[in-house]
Amino acid sequence: MHQVIFYLLILISFASLASERQEIIWLSDDENYVKNFRQPRADNIDSDTNNLLLAKIKQYDIRLQYTPLGRIEKLMTSGDNYCIANRLKNATRIKENLFSLPVNLFVGLRLYSSQAIEPTLIDSTGELNSLHDLFLAKPENVLLVSRGRSYGDILDQQVGEIAEKNLYVLSGQSYIQAAFEMLAHNRVDYIIEYPAEVTMMLRKHPRALNVNSVSIKGSKNYVIGYLACNKSAIGQKFIDYVNTLLKDLYQSEAFYQAHVRHLTPADVAVFTRYFNQEFATNYTSAGN
Repeated sequence: MHQVIFYLLILISFASLASERQEIIWLSDDENYVKNFRQPRADNIDSDTNNLLLAKIKQYDIRLQYTPLGRIEKLMTSGDNYCIANRLKNATRIKENLFSLPVNLFVGLRLYSSQAIEPTLIDSTGELNSLHDLFLAKPENVLLVSRGRSYGDILDQQVGEIAEKNLYVLSGQSYIQAAFEMLAHNRVDYIIEYPAEVTMMLRKHPRALNVNSVSIKGSKNYVIGYLACNKSAIGQKFIDYVNTLLKDLYQSEAFYQAHVRHLTPADVAVFTRYFNQEFATNYTSAGN
């Protein structure tokens, strides 16, 4: 009888601890991210790195919630226990949200097209001079962008200066797959995306596609994705907790491999240089 009471007390204690754990609502507008959530060997960098972090989170209850990006922007400024991963920093978001240490790293955004990009628009370093110059030369062409998405301060400014007739704004669906399909079927002329994301879509596409790309002058060589949370007491406490986990994760080769296995061999060397610079590691392009 005493043993039964003892085990009941243990169960009650565990149940009490579980009920006391704060719930964090983990937002995403990406259907592919939802599909890969907490799955081994995810098919993209953001999911793969996030899953490593999620596996270490023991003191909070994490609930994934698929939400359109426009709604996410509202929740990130109005709630107290909402977070979103793979978030870029920009001036507005820094004012409105709390940010963790880096969660992942991507080789910088590039402009992709199914057509060759005119050499006269590319400078001596191999970069596109600007989106402004591109649309002066190609006034009938169209760039696809995602509503509410930030491409970083410099590119956000350039996109904001493009005439409405030259923009196709996509919202309410998983952006990368829809954007890639529209580019593949020549419904738009350009998209701005990370090489790792385009590599993933090329691998998945049922037919071989030829896409051309160029970096845009002034854009970053690499960008950092962060976990962002509401500016609240709950958000601050969770960010502090996550930062302790991330510091340990940086020392794990699994964190490096969660990036490079999603890159083409041509991108690994330059990525590794940026990775070592950001995380104070000393990997070679062979991963050791």
